[in-house]
Amino acid sequence: MKKLILSSSACLAALTFSLTLTPSAFAADAKKGKEEKITFQEHIFPLFEDKCMNCHNPDEAKGGLDLSNYGSTMAGGSGGSIAETENSGSSRLFTLMAHTEEPFMPPKKSKSPDPEIELIRKWIDGGLLETSGSVAKKSTKPKLDMNLVGIVGAKPDGPPPMPQHLILEPEVVTERPNAVPDMARSPWAPIVAIAGQKQVLLYQSEKAELLGVLPYPEGYPQALSFSQNGSLLLCGGGRGGKKGGVVVWDVKNGNRVIEVGREFDIVLGADISPDNRRIALGGPKRKLKIFDTVTGEELHSIKKHADWLMTLKYSPDGVMLASGGRSGDLFVWEADTAIEFYTLNGHSNSVTSLSWRPDSNVLASASEDGTIILWEMNEGKQFKKWNAHSGGVLSVNFAPDGRLVTAGRDKTVKIWKADGKLERAITASDAIVMSSVFTNDSKRVISGDWKGNIKIWDAATGKEIASIVANPRSIQGQLQEIEKHVKEIASTLPKLEEGMKATAAQSAVIGKQYNDAKTAASSAVARKAEMEKQQKAMEAMAVQMATNLKKAQQSLTPKQGATTKRATELKKVTVDLTNITAEKKKWTDETAKRQQNANTMATTRTAMDTAAKNAATASTNATAAMVKAQVAFYLAS
Repeated sequence: MKKLILSSSACLAALTFSLTLTPSAFAADAKKGKEEKITFQEHIFPLFEDKCMNCHNPDEAKGGLDLSNYGSTMAGGSGGSIAETENSGSSRLFTLMAHTEEPFMPPKKSKSPDPEIELIRKWIDGGLLETSGSVAKKSTKPKLDMNLVGIVGAKPDGPPPMPQHLILEPEVVTERPNAVPDMARSPWAPIVAIAGQKQVLLYQSEKAELLGVLPYPEGYPQALSFSQNGSLLLCGGGRGGKKGGVVVWDVKNGNRVIEVGREFDIVLGADISPDNRRIALGGPKRKLKIFDTVTGEELHSIKKHADWLMTLKYSPDGVMLASGGRSGDLFVWEADTAIEFYTLNGHSNSVTSLSWRPDSNVLASASEDGTIILWEMNEGKQFKKWNAHSGGVLSVNFAPDGRLVTAGRDKTVKIWKADGKLERAITASDAIVMSSVFTNDSKRVISGDWKGNIKIWDAATGKEIASIVANPRSIQGQLQEIEKHVKEIASTLPKLEEGMKATAAQSAVIGKQYNDAKTAASSAVARKAEMEKQQKAMEAMAVQMATNLKKAQQSLTPKQGATTKRATELKKVTVDLTNITAEKKKWTDETAKRQQNANTMATTRTAMDTAAKNAATASTNATAAMVKAQVAFYLAS
């Protein structure tokens, strides 16, 4: 325990060291790293001289490649160029050294150290500078890697694209956040993109953590969408009445891979086709323009909308493109030919948002007239229309599971079942809610309002889960906050030291209690061992007793048979004896009864004899009296 206790002076010393790394120092280091130039003469040639010149020199140029000077290096070898400016991933110089492509270099040796490979990458991506005074070469090829294009409608193989080491320094920090005109979710990963001020913020939608900042110095983002495979993020925007365009970033590394459109007004609606080969955009100039992402060529320019073009979306299967305007007009176009397919009449005010159901068979449109309309694409007819938000609907988005989420001027976010029945209404803000989306798993809903408040809601309960910062602080501001927090911690160190001393004393008491418990435990272990010994002896006795019992049972079985037989015979004799006893009792009772009757008869006879005798005597006496009377009578006469 003592090793864990530090004095307040030691803690303060550690804090003082950390505080020496001031925000200005960090900023200076960041600036220095940002301004550092990797050049051929200063950085790359010494590396070639040490590792490559034995095989690639003017006298022995294997594969026709001479790396002894800048010019011959740029000329490449018999297989063509080895370095493609601003694109290290497509440069064989980098891929062979990084062992991501064969033949590995240097041959028959282990891969070069990572710092050297990173130096090559920075030199290529930095424009292949010859010296510190050289001008960086600009790529004349599109940066979009068409290998990113997957099967339309299918989930890409492997883990979904996630940002890796993107910058966290915000492009703009203001006193309060800006309104949130749009947001987009990745179709496969827990990522939500937020339209900010001259920047797009990428957040982890489950943890509400900032994943990266994508600078958009062109102006203010207005339309965001992920490519169908989740590898690219598109942003359309600009400055009202000045300029506009579309930028596409690689989600993993934050690199710009496409830039199309040199508009003279802000872009309000933009989307990228599911195969990543087309970008459509539009705005106040009322034109729908479609560009080739590989060549940057403008393929179509259509002026059909009567007023501003407000929103547009490609269908998930890539067959159709829908566009909505400020006058309430809504059109569906063939994506490849830009031929008008349907004119959808139903809204009386501006069409503000569009969303396709994942199967591409249904288009949902939102309008300032307060309604949502569902359009079926077999015949281009509406099959469901309802009033969703009083004052106007500003956002509609399908969830992966087919439900819809909408937001509007009534300050609410609403979740609708696939048939248009209201599932849940959420009072999301005290201001107009401008945008809302489901997360990729359909379990959460994210909303953004006029004041820049961004909240995450549980779609099942409507309860607020978390909030997202729309105006993150600069790294310097974060460091200042950390410095303030460290000072607050330092001020509490004396109290912490007192607490640590008290803890040490308490630890001593606990230590004694621990030792006592340990001693008691040792005794208990000994007792347990003795009990286990006795238990084993008892178990042995039980085994012996079981054996003896088994033998006794085996010897008892024949005897039990004889006993059973004798018991049966005895039972029979007992039954016979019982019957005899009963019969004997019967005759005894009968004899007693007859004897009683005989005795009664004898008594009766004796009484009769006595009565007869008495009667005879009386008769004799009467006779004598009569005789005597007769004699007396005769004598008297």
